[in-house]
Amino acid sequence: METVSDARNRERRNRYADDPDYREKAVQATRDRYRRNVGLKFRRGAKGFDLRRIGRWCERRDVRVGNHVHLARLVMKVRELALIVGRKPDVVRRWIDQDMLPPPIGMVRHDREGHGMVPVYFLEEAREIVHVMRDHQDETPYFRSDHDVTINDLHVALIGVRRSL
Repeated sequence: METVSDARNRERRNRYADDPDYREKAVQATRDRYRRNVGLKFRRGAKGFDLRRIGRWCERRDVRVGNHVHLARLVMKVRELALIVGRKPDVVRRWIDQDMLPPPIGMVRHDREGHGMVPVYFLEEAREIVHVMRDHQDETPYFRSDHDVTINDLHVALIGVRRSL
């Protein structure tokens, strides 16, 4: 049995799918509400991020990929990537766990003494992730498991970058 709220939500979803003006208004209202409630007014998302400046967020480290070691490469931890795309690190880790975002292939030592290893993305991988996420944020402020096109774009982009490493 369909309730009044179910019918109203179904009508809104249909209007969102069919009316581009309504969709843009809804997306903008959601972005404004999110910024106001969460307090992200000063945090920069992938949409406003300059890809040329992404190297400033990276650090130069020796990276282990399987049995091979890449010496002195620019890498980025998941935490920094999350800040660039305007999400919390736990959200980006959840994307990785749900296979929405390919996991990092590189590992660096947690500290200079070598206690533990931390997964990292190479600079080239991070650029591609930010590029795809910036395009996605032009359409919608969300990134969910049903956004198959964006998920596929992320996987394809990282496969191409990883072949060139």
